[in-house]
Formats: sequence, structure tokens, C-alpha cells
Amino acid sequence: MPERCGERPGNGRTTDRSDRATGTGAGRHNHSRGALHHIRGVRALHRKRGGAGAANPKIRLRPCMPIALKPLAPRTILTGVFVAFLLPLLLMLCFPAQLDRVIDKSSYLVFHNIAEFFSIMVSLSVFGIGWFAYDQSKNRHALFLSAAFLAVGLLDLMHTMSNVAMPAFITPNSTNKSTQFWIAARLCAASACVLSAYLYPAGNSRWLSKKVLLGAALLVTGLVFTGVVFCPEHLPATALPGVGLTPLKRYLEFIVILLLAAATVAYWRRMQLSGDRSLIYYPAAFIIGIFGEGAFAFYSTGFDSYNVLGHLYKVAAFYLIYRGVFVAAVQEPYEKLANAERIRHLASFPQFNPRPILEISSSGEVTFVNPAAERLLASLGKDTGDVAVLLPDDFAAILLDLETKRETTLQREVAIGERVFREDIYLAPQFDTARIYAFEVTEQKRAEESLRESEQRVRHKLESILAPAGNIGDLELADLIDARSMQSLMDNFYKLTQIPMAMIDIQGKILVGVGWQDACTKFHRAHPATCRNCIESDTSLTKDVLHGEFSLYKCKNHMW
Repeated sequence: MPERCGERPGNGRTTDRSDRATGTGAGRHNHSRGALHHIRGVRALHRKRGGAGAANPKIRLRPCMPIALKPLAPRTILTGVFVAFLLPLLLMLCFPAQLDRVIDKSSYLVFHNIAEFFSIMVSLSVFGIGWFAYDQSKNRHALFLSAAFLAVGLLDLMHTMSNVAMPAFITPNSTNKSTQFWIAARLCAASACVLSAYLYPAGNSRWLSKKVLLGAALLVTGLVFTGVVFCPEHLPATALPGVGLTPLKRYLEFIVILLLAAATVAYWRRMQLSGDRSLIYYPAAFIIGIFGEGAFAFYSTGFDSYNVLGHLYKVAAFYLIYRGVFVAAVQEPYEKLANAERIRHLASFPQFNPRPILEISSSGEVTFVNPAAERLLASLGKDTGDVAVLLPDDFAAILLDLETKRETTLQREVAIGERVFREDIYLAPQFDTARIYAFEVTEQKRAEESLRESEQRVRHKLESILAPAGNIGDLELADLIDARSMQSLMDNFYKLTQIPMAMIDIQGKILVGVGWQDACTKFHRAHPATCRNCIESDTSLTKDVLHGEFSLYKCKNHMW
């Protein structure tokens, strides 16, 4: 990926190397890297098939990763559901002679019971998942649907048991009795779907509690059961013997269709506003339910093809609602738990990094300090919140680069007393922060300084010896001896004799030494004032001392 290097003006102790990516972010970088891996894979395949480098046994063909298919857009999914479930209904309307058949009662009873009991199990499963997962998920949307589908499942059970081909359900069964339970279940389900579109998982309404919702579900079920079973004469008829469905039943089916259409529109708007793709199950189920109710509005007997098609659509719609509640109440909480674990794992990288790491927002607020940075601040005698000591002098100007909205990596060197730190500063405009990764380079800088001094001494020696205008008298004692070898020799001699000694040039610079007292090396020579006394005392040793003799004296710091 192209990079551009530049220099940023700063103070004498600050250096800068800037690497700017020409892409828009990490996504483009990863895409380019993936394309590079693909090119390498093609080259490796070419070599394996006999191209250049085929004889190299170390070349291994890496498996190619499949290209991930782009998820279908919600509009595309709903359009596909609409077309797929509209087509069978249109075919039956266009070709009634070929497709509209009446099924014998015994065969239809088996099918009806299977379809209805499957729907009942799905309804009760919706109730069980939303109800018992609520204590962990706290999803009030799923809790409401679970209570609503408890009522729907119980009403469907009453509808199934009231079928005219079934034994008497408390009172004699009839088509009217079964149909009344049916339309009550459909109105309950459609109304609950419309209301659920405006209930959110984190809602705090008092009536969205387990006790209230369970009581409401059982109350609705009890009222419908009492009215249909014990007071049928007070309810309008929905089916008449020898006549079939009444106009009221057809009108109620159309009301159910309108409610499902309203629920579809409400969920579509909610999905667009929230961006939650998992809501797609609900509008898809409602579309299928609309066509199912249309089939039930057109059947002439309880055993024809429209009735069968309507039950099949009902099974498909209930399954999708079950999937929506399952995703919301079970799958999403587990995914959140897994994501939280992954986030905790990734957060441990900067947390346990042995190098100091800081994060500072564009407003200058410190948003993160890892333990290594806290230990560094403590070693510098600073409080945890006093991170300004670690910032380069031009850090305020660096933060202004966040306004460019481009990812940038800068390098700085910050000197704190005698310690030097190299800092990689990464500007993350997507988080509106600057991240600083520090690394101490004090020893490296000392080694570089020593190397430069050594190079200067060697160059000075060569110029003094080889240059025509050179003067060997300009050389210092350190230029003429091997201090490292002399130090090793003195160390061995001190081990045998325990006699302290040192070699000092006429400027008072200690070239080699051994056996010196800590009071001298760690105290007097560490303080500038007493160190001057040490140097003056050392240089005075060379005065008035004849060759072959020695001198005993007390230094100006009062040590012999």
C-alpha cells in the first residue's frame, strides 16, 4: 500500500516519521492484503504446475478462502416471500377446476390435526422461549410476544378440538364453533403483532411484566372459551350449515389481513430505523399470514384446497415468528455474551502490554492508561493522571490532525530527565483519539552516544598519526590505551591484592578504576559541586610528584 514519509517541525529533542495510508481505513488495507494473498496463491499454483520455480520443494499451495456472498437486502427477501406465497393462491384462483378439490373428511382430519398441533407447539415454544429466557435477556418485546402466543396457542387448541370431525369438546362440535375459535385466535395474533411493532426490548412500561401479561393472556382465552362454549347464542354466527361462511367471518378475515399489513409496515419502518436485520422474520411471517387469511376468506367448505393452503401458510408464518423470537431471546444474548468475551480478550492486549500505552481524545481528555504506563509514571514520581510529562511538545498540534479524518502514524522522542522514550503516535479518527505507544530507548541512546564518541576518537587518532599536518601531541591518554583491556587487568589485580587503583588523565577524567569507595563514586562524584572537588583533587596529584615516587593526600571532600 502506498506510503508517504515526511518531517514535522519540532524542537531539538523531537524527531518525526509520518506514514499515511492513501486508503480510507483498515477495510481497504485488509482488502489490498487479501488481494495480495490471492496473487501469491496464483503464483504458487503456477510454480506447482511446472512454471518457474517448480523444483523448489518448499513451495506449498495455500488453500483459497471462499468469497463471502453479500447478504440479501431485506427488500429483496420480502419481495421473494411475497412472490413465492402469492403464486400458489393465484394459481388456485385462476384454475379452480384443476386445483380446487374437496378432500374426504378422514384424510382432511389427519392433515388438519397435524397442521394445527404443529402450530400449537410452535406457539407454546414461542411462549416458553420468551418467558423463561426473559430473566437473562430482559427482552420485553419477546416477553410480550410469548404471552400473546400463549393465548393464540390455547385458542388454536380449542379450535382444533372443536372441529366437526372431532369428538365433542365439552359441548357438541360444529363448523360455527370451530370457526369462532379460529377467528378469535387470528384476531388475537394480528392485534399482538401490530402492538409488538412498537414495543422495544428495553422498554420500561409497568404493564410489560410477567404477571400482567400472563394474566391478560389467560383472561382473553377464558373469555373467548366461555363465550363460544357456554354462550354461543349471544355471539354472531361465522358459519351456517348448508350455507358456509357468513359475511361477518369474511369481513373479520379482511380485518385480520389489514392488521397484518399494518404490522408489516410498522416492522419495516422499525427495521429501517434500527438497522436490526433480525426483525426480517416478522414482516416475512406477516406477508405469509396475509395470503393465508386470504385463502381462508375464499374457501367454501371446511375440506377444500383453500383450507389446506391456508393451514400450510399458517404453519410457515408461525415458524418464522418462532425464529424471530428465538433469535431475540436466545441467539442474540448468546452472541452478545460471545462478543463480550472476545472484547474482553482483545482488551487484555493493551492492558497487559509491558510497554506504556495511552489514549487521548481530541479534546485532550485521557481515555485510557494501561498498567505499564501507570508504573512508568510512578517511577518518575508522577501521579497516574499526570500523563502530560509523557507527551511531546507539539502534541496539541498533532491532535489537530484528527480533523483530517485520515489514519496517521507519527514518531516522537521525548526526554524526561536522563531517560529517553520513543513514542509511536497513532491517530484514529474513527474513534476521535490519539493512541501513544511508548518504549524506553535510554540505553540505546547512550550506546549511540558512546559509539559517536568512539568514532570521533578513532578519527582523531588517525588524523593525528596519518595526516601530514597531524600532531601526535594532540592525542589524549584515552586515545593511546585500550581502556577495556586495562580495566580487565586492574580487576584481576584487585582480586589478588585488594589495592584500589585508577588511571586518570590530566583533565581528571577517570579512564579505568577499581576498588573505589561508594561514598566517592556514588555520592561525591554524583553531585556537581563535590564532583568538581574530586576532579581538582585528582589533577593535583600530578603536581610536584617526582618520577618513581608516590604522594599521600586528603582530597577536598576530606577523604584519604
